Order: sequence, then structure tokens, then C-alpha cells
Amino acid sequence: MSKVGKIAESGKTTRGKRNRYIALIADIVGSREIPRRAAVQKRLLKTMDELNGAWPRALVAGLEMTAGDEFEGLFSHGDPVLEIARQLSDVLGSVPLRVGLGLGTLSTPLPRVRTRRRVGSLDGSAFHQAREALVQSQERRAWISAKGFGAGPDAALSSLGELIGTLRGGWTDKQAQYVGAARQMPQNAVAKRFRVGPSVISESLKAARFEVCLRAENAFTVALIEFGKNAEVEEDSAREPNRR
Repeated sequence: MSKVGKIAESGKTTRGKRNRYIALIADIVGSREIPRRAAVQKRLLKTMDELNGAWPRALVAGLEMTAGDEFEGLFSHGDPVLEIARQLSDVLGSVPLRVGLGLGTLSTPLPRVRTRRRVGSLDGSAFHQAREALVQSQERRAWISAKGFGAGPDAALSSLGELIGTLRGGWTDKQAQYVGAARQMPQNAVAKRFRVGPSVISESLKAARFEVCLRAENAFTVALIEFGKNAEVEEDSAREPNRR
């Protein structure tokens, strides 16, 4: 690894400023009431492992369960954040997931060896902001909220996250299945897979506002990346040394 790479991995830039990260903290609503909870949790953990393997550079510290109902992750940039939140939400099906995203820095050392990084042992303003965003999601019963990007960007990202969550929350189980398949293949292929007519798939996706959802998802990711680049990040302070 180059000298610049080592400095970046340590949490500081060559100009002496701390690196900025996006922390994700998610809460599974009513997890104790989930039917076949053990099986769902097993699928969730498997999906986390797959996502950690799929995004090794973006995930500074991999996704992991940090409490009975919560999981966390730390990102170097916003490109995969929504996709990861979506896939984990899909595993949970109709069980609501509340997500908080926070842009900030770290106050704890970031191990240079990636396999030694445990997200639960990290702290800093990124996690403080994510925790505040999670509280907002819980209060609003929204899917995703964001903090730390600036007042305007926070409002825009949170509104988009709430909109996408509202659309997802209105899907029937069958619509959710069709949507999941339509992300991977043309509608005609979806119809063949489910052994229904193409018009059934078309009407179901239209009722689910699938195209609206896709546009909102794309807008969210573009905004998250751009706002992350341009935000003035809050530095760590002694007022909240323990994010939990």
C-alpha cells in the first residue's frame, strides 16, 4: 500500500484533516415478533456477508449486528448505501426497517488490517449523526433519514428516503416479488418466471409505482454522493464520547 493509502486508511488525509465517512445504523422494528425469527436472522446475516464481500472497498468497516435489533456499517462513499439498505430490507419483507445515515469523522483509530475492523468498536461524529438520523426515522416511521450533510441536504435525503419507504410499504407480497425480479430481468422474463401474462406484470409494477421508485432511488444515490463530497463535516467533540 502507498504512503497516501496508509494515511487515508488511518483516518487522516495528507492535509491533516480527518477523513469523512458515512455511518449506517439500522433498527429492525418489532424483530421479536417476526415469524420464524431464527430463519430470517440467518438470511439477514448471510446477506450481510455477501454484501461485505461485494463492496470491500466501499465498506470501511463491514456490516454486522451490534445489538439484538440493530446492525451497523461504515462507508467510504455513498455509492452502494441505498442498494445495501434495499437488499437488507428485502430480506425482512414486510418487517419495517428504520435506517439512519450520518456523515462525519471518526474519533477512534481505524485498524489498518481490514479483518480487524469491528464497526461496533468505532466511534465518532459519523456515528453520532447516524444515531440522530435513526431517531428521526423512528419518530417519522420513515425508511431512511440522514444527518451531517447540511440542513438542506439532510432534508432532501430524508424526504427521498421517506418517499421510497412509503412506496415500498404499499407493496403487496406479490408486488414485492415482481419488483425484485424486474430489477434483474425484462418484464417478459418476469412473466415467464411467475407463469403469468406480461400484462399482469405490467399492471402490477404500474400499481406499485415501480418506475417512480427507481427514479427516487437513483436521485437518492446521486444526491448522497454529491452531498457527501461538498458537506462541511462536524468534527468530534467531548460532549458525546459514547455513541450508545
